[in-house]
Amino acid sequence: DVMDVTKLYMQTAATSSHPTTHKSTRMKSIAPGGSRFSPPHQVYLMFKSFILQFENNTDSVYVYDGDKETGEVLGVFYGGHPPPNEGIYSSSNSLLVIFKSDKNSSYTGFQASYHAVNCS
Repeated sequence: DVMDVTKLYMQTAATSSHPTTHKSTRMKSIAPGGSRFSPPHQVYLMFKSFILQFENNTDSVYVYDGDKETGEVLGVFYGGHPPPNEGIYSSSNSLLVIFKSDKNSSYTGFQASYHAVNCS
């Protein structure tokens, strides 16, 4: 599955950037697994592009292990602290991604994809 936030949530045709009025977006990936007929799975998240404000506490992407904000924080990413090139793995079959904007400036945004992978 592809999570294209650059086009779906953060880019306008006129400015090629996310709107400053955008506050937050929640995306949840739940991979199949855990049943007696299939092996347990985890979610692999890979950012293809990532262009946000350089400063912390501006536009940020929060990645949580599991499907709630109470899960372990796997990373908080912004322009000066981009996500790792090797991607991010959940410990189970769900992952929560939240984009929060300070609504002051707009940048191109990000594009990410996620896949279900067998736990090994």
